[in-house]
Amino acid sequence: MSKTDTLENMLKRYYANNKIAQTAERKRLDEYEKEGTKPQREQNPEMNWKLWGPYVSERQWGSVREHYGSSDVWNDFSHDMARSRAYRWAEDGIAGICDDHQLLCLAVSMYNERDDIIKERLFGFTNSEGNHGEDVKEYYFYLDNTPTHSYMKYLYKYPYEYPYRLLLDNRDSLGSMEYELLDTGALNDNRYFDVLVEYCKNTAQDILMRITVTNQGPETRPFHLLPTLWFRNTWSWGPTNEPKPSLRKQDGRAYNCIETEQPLWMSNKKVTMRFYCDKTPDILFTENETDNTIFRNSDGSPCSNKLGSQYFKNGINNYIVGAFGPNRDLNIENRSFIQRSSGTKASAHYQFTLESRESTTVCLRLTENDESSPFGSEFKKVFNARIQEADEFYDACCPYSRSGSDYDKDMYNIFRQSCAGMLWTKQFYHLIAMKWIKGDNGQTPARSDTNKMENGWEHLYFKDILSVPDKWEFAALYDWDLAFHTATLALVDPHFAKKQVQLLMSDWSMRPNGQIPATEWKFDTPNPPVHAWAAYTIYQREKQMLGIDDIGFLERIFVKLNINFDWWVNRNDGEDNFIFEAGFMGLDNIRPMSDVSGIEKADSTGWMAMYCLNMLKISLELYDHTHSKQYLDLSRKYLFHFLNISAALNKILWHGDFYYDKNKECSAIYSCVGLIPMFAIEEIQCIIHDPDSFATLEGMIQWYKEKGLISDDSHVDVTTLVESIDALDDSTDSIINGTVAAVGESKLRSLLKKALDPNHLLSPFGIRSLSKSHNFNSNNNFYYTPAEATDKSIMGGNTNWRGPLFFSINYLIIEALRKYHAYLGSEYQVSYPTTLPNVQANLENIANDLSLRLIRIFLKKSIGRSQFANDPLYTEIIQNPALKAERPFWGGAELFNKFPQFDPSGSSGWCDPVLFNEYFHGDNGAGLGANHQTGWTGLVANLIQEMGVFTRMKSTAADMPQDIKVPYTSAGKTHDMKIRHKKTVTTISKKPS
Repeated sequence: MSKTDTLENMLKRYYANNKIAQTAERKRLDEYEKEGTKPQREQNPEMNWKLWGPYVSERQWGSVREHYGSSDVWNDFSHDMARSRAYRWAEDGIAGICDDHQLLCLAVSMYNERDDIIKERLFGFTNSEGNHGEDVKEYYFYLDNTPTHSYMKYLYKYPYEYPYRLLLDNRDSLGSMEYELLDTGALNDNRYFDVLVEYCKNTAQDILMRITVTNQGPETRPFHLLPTLWFRNTWSWGPTNEPKPSLRKQDGRAYNCIETEQPLWMSNKKVTMRFYCDKTPDILFTENETDNTIFRNSDGSPCSNKLGSQYFKNGINNYIVGAFGPNRDLNIENRSFIQRSSGTKASAHYQFTLESRESTTVCLRLTENDESSPFGSEFKKVFNARIQEADEFYDACCPYSRSGSDYDKDMYNIFRQSCAGMLWTKQFYHLIAMKWIKGDNGQTPARSDTNKMENGWEHLYFKDILSVPDKWEFAALYDWDLAFHTATLALVDPHFAKKQVQLLMSDWSMRPNGQIPATEWKFDTPNPPVHAWAAYTIYQREKQMLGIDDIGFLERIFVKLNINFDWWVNRNDGEDNFIFEAGFMGLDNIRPMSDVSGIEKADSTGWMAMYCLNMLKISLELYDHTHSKQYLDLSRKYLFHFLNISAALNKILWHGDFYYDKNKECSAIYSCVGLIPMFAIEEIQCIIHDPDSFATLEGMIQWYKEKGLISDDSHVDVTTLVESIDALDDSTDSIINGTVAAVGESKLRSLLKKALDPNHLLSPFGIRSLSKSHNFNSNNNFYYTPAEATDKSIMGGNTNWRGPLFFSINYLIIEALRKYHAYLGSEYQVSYPTTLPNVQANLENIANDLSLRLIRIFLKKSIGRSQFANDPLYTEIIQNPALKAERPFWGGAELFNKFPQFDPSGSSGWCDPVLFNEYFHGDNGAGLGANHQTGWTGLVANLIQEMGVFTRMKSTAADMPQDIKVPYTSAGKTHDMKIRHKKTVTTISKKPS
C-alpha cells in the first residue's frame, strides 16, 4: 500500500455522500444512459435528453472535409465564400444548436447597419493569413452548460462596426502577441453590443431560447437580431430522389411560427417541429443551397442544385445588407433574394433601436408540441428551474462553494466555466472517407490531392458527436487532444467521455493494424499514445465520484488498446534498441533539432514507457475483477516492454543531469521533452500464487533479476518488488505491492533541479516548455520564446513549444509528482524553488503549488495578492504596471477589468467571463493560441477539483497548505532514504484447493 494517503482515496471519501447522484441533472443522465444503444434512443427521441445540443461548429469552411478544389484547403473554401456556398458535411453558426444528426440547426445572426455582411459566423484568419497560423478574431464566451444541455448560456460581443479590413491589413504584425480585435480600437468606449444567448429544455424536444441584447456603448444604435433556423443540405449530394425538407410559415396564430417537416432519422416517418417567435417579427425564407451565380463547377458551368431553386444560402444576407446597410437600396424588396412563405433556411427578423445602456430580450421556442401559449408563465418557470438544477449539479461536483469566500467563488466560477466550455465544444462530426475521395453521385469535383484519406483510411466513417479542441480553430478530430478532453469530461459526464475514447478505436475509425486516426489534416500523424491513460482516468473518476465500477468499459477498450500498443512497439528505432525515433514528434509543435531524421527521442520513448505502465495497470485491474489469467499473461507483456524501454531510455538518453534527444550527438536542451519519462510511474498490486513460475508477473521479475537486467534504481521499485518475492512463504498467497517507474530517485532529483528552477523551467504559472536559459543556440536556431515566435521564417510552424506553458504536460507532471510522493513519502524533499537551497518541500506540496500556479492564470489578481503574498515570483508579475487586466490570462488590456454594469445577470462584463487558451505566456501567463476551451486547458477543472478535495480531506494539518498559500516548508537538509525500505508485503491465508 502507499506510504501516504493518496488523492484517489481522498476523492472517494469526499464524494462518498453521493450528492451528485441525487441531482436532477444526474438523474436525466441516468435516464439517457438506460435507453441503451444509439438506435434505441433514436426510436425513442422523447427520452433522449442529448438529442439536441451545441453540436453546430463555429467554422466549417476551411476544413479538409470541404476541400474539393485544386487550391489549398483554406483558400478552397474561405470565410467570404461561406455565406454563399452550401456545405457538404456539416454546418456552422454562432451559439448554434442542432439535433444529433444535424438535420435541423438553430443559431443566432445579427446586423449593425455598418458592416458589408451580416454576422452569421465568426471571423478569423486562415493559416496563411495569420502571423501565427489560424486565429479567430472575436470575443465570445461559453458561460454555462450541463451534460444533457438542459441549460446553456453563451455571450457574444458584437462591435458597432466590425473592422474586417483593419484586421486583414495588420495580419503581418511581427510581434510576439497576435494582433487582435481589441487592438483595432473597435471596442473603445464600449462601442459594442452584448448578445447573451440562453437555452433550456422543458423536455428532450421542447427547447426554450432567450436572447438578451444590451447596447454597452455611448450611442443610440440600431440592431437587427436574426435567430435563424435551417436544414443541413443533404439533398444536393445524394441520389436524385433524396427527400428535401421544408420550413413553412404558419399563419393564423397568436405568435409567428415556423413549422418544419423533415424525415425522421433511421425511419420513413416524418417529424414536425415548431419554432415560435414572440413580438411578431418578419419571417424571411431562402434555400440553403449554393449560389450558382457566383460559383462554377470544374468544367466552368454554373453550379446548380438538383431541384433548380433560384434562392440561395446568401439570400437573407443580401436582403438585410441591401435594405439596411451603408449602401442600402430602397427597391431591395423587389429583388428575389428571399421568399415569404417557405424554404430550407429562415430567419425571424427583429429590428431594435437601443439607447446607450439599454437592453431588450427576445423569447423563442423550438418544440414538437403545438403550443397555444408558448411564452406564458411556464416559460420563465422552466428557465428558473433549469438554472437552479444546474447550480445544484455543479455544487455537488465542485468542492468550492458558489456562495463562499471570494476565493471560493472565483475557484467555483473557473471550474464551472471550464466544464461549460468542454460541453459547448461538442460538434457534429460527419465524414465518409470513400465519398470524400470519389465524390458524390453526379457531382464529382476535380481533386488534386486525396492522400489525407487514402493509403489505409478509406474505411473511415464518422457521423457522431465529437469533442473537439476548439470549434473554430481546431474544429475537427484531434486524437491526443481528445484524450485529455475526456479527463475533464469525466468529472461531469463519464458516459460521454467513455464514448469518445471508444469512437477513436471503433472498427470504422481505427485501422486494422491498430493505428488510431490522428486528425483529418493528416490521419497518419503519430501523436502521443495517451489513450490508455485517458481510459483508466475516466474509469477511476467515475468510480470515485459516482461509485460506478464500469469494468465492462475497461474490458472493451483494453482489447482495442492492446492492438494499438502492438502497432506502437513496431515503430521503435532502426537499431532495434527500444528507443523511439523521429517521425513520432511526441509534442506536436516542437522541433529541438533542425535535422529530424534518425533522432532518438526522449519524449516518444518516455511516452511509450508510460503507455506500458498504463496497460500494466489496466491488465491487473481487469485480473482483479475477472480472475482471468489472460490478463496476467498480458501484464507480463507490458512489464517486459517497460523494462526494456526503460533500460534503453536510461542508458542511451540520460546524459548526466537530464534526458536529451540524441542524433549523432547529444543536444543539451532543457525542455519539457526531458521531463516526459517522469510520467512512467505506477503503483502495481497483484496476488501471488506461484513465485517460482516464469508464467507469472513476479516470476518474470525474478528472471530479470537473475539475468542482471535489473541493476540500478532506474526502475524505481522493481528491486523492492523482487525483494518482496524473495520474502514470500510458499504456503501462502500474498499480495505484492510496489511502485514501478522509469525515473529513479537520484535521476528524479536531478530532473527536478531544472524543472523547479525559475531560471530554467519554473514559471510563476507552471512549468515552461523550454528553459529560460536558452537564449540562442547557433547550431539549431533554437531559443526561448515565452509567447509566439517572432522570427517570420518559422511563424506558424513548429515553434509553439519553445517557451509557453501547456496544461496537458503540466497536468501529467503534477500527477507524476503525486505518485512519487505516495511512494517516497514526506521524507523525500527537494529545494523549492531550486534557487533557495535551504527551503525544502515534499513532492505533494510541490504538486499542490504547481496546481495553484496553473489555476491562478485565471484567478483575479485582487484575490491572488492575498492568497499568494509569500510568492515573490507571482507578486512581481501581478504588480507589473503593463499588465492591467484583472485576470492574468488576458495579458494586459484595461478593458478586461470591467465588471458588468448594465446586466443584472452578471454576464455582460469582461472580468468574470473566462477564456481557456491553447497555451500561455511562459513569463506572465497571458493566453495564447486558440482561445476558446482548447480541450486540454479544461484540465484546470481537474486541478481545481483536486486542490479543493485535498484541502478538505487531508487528515493532518501539518501536510495541508496554510490558507491554500504557496506550501513552502523549511525542513532542514534533504533525507536520502533507501527505496527498498519503503514497501511491505501483505500475506493472506492460502485458499483451499
